[in-house]
Amino acid sequence: MTLRRRFAIVGGALALASVLGAATWIALPLPARFTAGTSGAGVTIVDRDGIPLRTTRGAGGAREQWVPYAELDADLINAFVAVEDRRFWQHHGVDPRAALRAAAGNLRARRVVSGSSTLTMQLARLLTDAPRRWSGKLVQTAWALRLEAHLSKQQILEQYLNRVELGQGTIGVGAASALYFDASASELSVGQAATLAGIAHAPSRDNPYVSAARARTRRAYALRRMHALGYATKEDVARASGEPVHAVATRSPSLAPHFTTRVLAWADAESVHPIAGGILRTTLSADLQDAVEGEVRHTVTMLRDRAVEHAAAVVLDNRTGDVLAWVGSPDFWSPNDGQTDMVVSPRQPGSSLKPFLYAMALDRGYTAASVLPDVPASFATPTGAYAPRNYDRRFRGPVRAREALASSYNVPAVSIVSRLGTGQLLQTLRLAGFTSLDRDAEYYGLGLALGDGDVTLIELANGYRALANGGEWRDWRWRATPRATRGGAVSRRVVSPVAAAIVLDMLNDADARIPAFGLETPFDFPFPVAVKTGTSRHFTDNWAVATTAEFTVAVWAGNFSGRPMQGVSGVTGAGPLLHRVVMETAKRFPPGALVTPAEAGAVAVPVCRLSGRRATATCARLTEWFAPGTAPADSDRWEHDGVVTLPEEYAAWARQQGAQYQTEMFAGEPRTMPLASHAEQAGYMASLLQPHSTATSDSARASFRITSPMNGDRYAIPSGVERRYASIALRAAGPGAQRVRWFIDGREYDDARWPLEPGTHHFRATSARGERAEARVEVFP
Repeated sequence: MTLRRRFAIVGGALALASVLGAATWIALPLPARFTAGTSGAGVTIVDRDGIPLRTTRGAGGAREQWVPYAELDADLINAFVAVEDRRFWQHHGVDPRAALRAAAGNLRARRVVSGSSTLTMQLARLLTDAPRRWSGKLVQTAWALRLEAHLSKQQILEQYLNRVELGQGTIGVGAASALYFDASASELSVGQAATLAGIAHAPSRDNPYVSAARARTRRAYALRRMHALGYATKEDVARASGEPVHAVATRSPSLAPHFTTRVLAWADAESVHPIAGGILRTTLSADLQDAVEGEVRHTVTMLRDRAVEHAAAVVLDNRTGDVLAWVGSPDFWSPNDGQTDMVVSPRQPGSSLKPFLYAMALDRGYTAASVLPDVPASFATPTGAYAPRNYDRRFRGPVRAREALASSYNVPAVSIVSRLGTGQLLQTLRLAGFTSLDRDAEYYGLGLALGDGDVTLIELANGYRALANGGEWRDWRWRATPRATRGGAVSRRVVSPVAAAIVLDMLNDADARIPAFGLETPFDFPFPVAVKTGTSRHFTDNWAVATTAEFTVAVWAGNFSGRPMQGVSGVTGAGPLLHRVVMETAKRFPPGALVTPAEAGAVAVPVCRLSGRRATATCARLTEWFAPGTAPADSDRWEHDGVVTLPEEYAAWARQQGAQYQTEMFAGEPRTMPLASHAEQAGYMASLLQPHSTATSDSARASFRITSPMNGDRYAIPSGVERRYASIALRAAGPGAQRVRWFIDGREYDDARWPLEPGTHHFRATSARGERAEARVEVFP
């Protein structure tokens, strides 16, 4: 065998071995990182409808947003193929024709003036960091062949388009589309697609924010290539050429900053990973969030002269527990504690915990008609005597539980908890989700009934949501997936459905609120709403909660520093904010109708207003709801023969009232007084005969008048509300107002509420004494 033949055999063997080695290497599985999404990619937090709330940068500081191939705009794909690799769909990773053409051009110029990298080769460079030299070309070529052997053309394009650098710190077409055009890579115009493809060659130099002129030049080049390949018509090119190369610059979306900051923490704690494209979908409603943020800022502006600097609000969907709006402070970016999030910061809630006390009491034998003592009292506690007082420092004597809760009297609430025990109330509150109450019952004492224990706004909202859901508690949720809840699908019974329904009915009773809040409050809505307010002991925190059948709103106003407010109550502080947020929510989410006591199984029984016992022919009566088996068995004995006889425990209170009004009350046996005196002087009949509105002058109080609607009022029928709930209350005050005949547009009307009808309407009220009052209102559709 000749030497030449031997060299030929050895050379052939080496060549065969090289081919076999290359084939074996190409056949090996690709590294996992080659087919996965980018590691450390940024996250885009979106609302329930996909509207961006916040974007974060990747681990390396780049803007990244992975977009699956199926969601990429077709024009975008065509643009990159036209500019970077026109025969992409035909070759197998390497384009020989392009390589020969580039080599010839480079030889003629005696320098590198043209490359021949296919899209697959460019992807190989992005994945392997191959150098931009001839040795790098060989590495790219080898990896391109391997990539084409394992990935489809669509997979290669997805990897490339999500990894290509496009300037201004953007990686991938998703982030670049959002930055330059404030658009999604799923919906780009031909001009926008051409711009991105054009700047890919030199993104740091040609991107629109560095040089709009160079960006337009590169776009024109891309459009010519697209037209030549049939990817764009002449009309497309003409239209695209007139587009701006970038949208008006906007900062990264940052709606709901308190909420999105917590979403990132929750996602990390719960190992929640974004879906494809780095999207983290939440339950928030961006539209409602924007409206609520505006209302919170407006509230602080209006109350600043009363030493109120901060406010917060949260809205929950009752059925699902979805967080619909979350505002932790008026301005997240404020250097003065702007990042403080009052939705989750524990503070004393004041009287807003009372509904849970009354619901617990209803399950333990009390009723809405139970008469409770609102008189000066002192309770023995381990730390000494405890003498609660009402917000207005007045005492009302015997009050029914309905009025005591709706008017938020303190002494009756303490009376209940002193009998049932603080431990029982604490257990009920913990069942309702108030985990912030982590001390023992002795620590809180009887003051727990009045809110002497720190809770959060989200706990309060979700607790009221439990009442709206028939007394059953479930956790709220922030993530928009079918079964995503922070505590799973766990539920627990807080109070019975009938107790929950009766308490909500008490909180929805505008008449029962009148003795404490007056006739005109922010809590009158055109649909059923259960409302409660609360103010902390030192007037540092003002709370208000409202729940409808479908959603719950909780708001707070005060100062992060703990500085007391000046002259602010639930009616003037958090109340107006609550009203506006409820109405904004109702525009977007129908409020529905609260479950009535009757629907929950309660029975209606006529009782006397004063004693709460079964009604007789001699007492002023009303109809009250009772859980089955709890209606009073005895008829009223307090009112008979024109006199009222009160139990002994009210003697001191009655003497004090008698001295105040120069009326002899309980002067001696049998401790009776004239019925008329008690009704007119001591606030009998729930103070309806003596309105407490501070806005009414003394002269006006002495005359019969219409208080709702007021003459000249103008109403608009709210959208998204059932017509039967778009109504206003009919109320009158003054002498003879206990029995009023109403006439609307000349026809007698015998209901307590009037459904709004478009047009101008005339109201006439006639008192029991024959006095008349009139009002004219206008209603807009």
